[in-house]
Amino acid sequence: MSTDKLSAEEYLTFMQSLNEITPKNSVFHMTLRDYFAAKMMQGEAATEMIDCDYDTYALRAYKMADAMLKEREKNT
Repeated sequence: MSTDKLSAEEYLTFMQSLNEITPKNSVFHMTLRDYFAAKMMQGEAATEMIDCDYDTYALRAYKMADAMLKEREKNT
């Protein structure tokens, strides 16, 4: 594993390993759904989140995460 950059798979493996050693309420205890939603929120924040309703953005992020997980299930 390179020390400069992690692939998405390596990053998820790393995050999952943190889940095993940290309490359930830890910031590192993320599901794949949380990870996808966070990435969606990151993209939204970088492009259009100006004077917004954050609840709406959070809802959109989890809807996108759910769609990604559903599509992922089709391909496995």
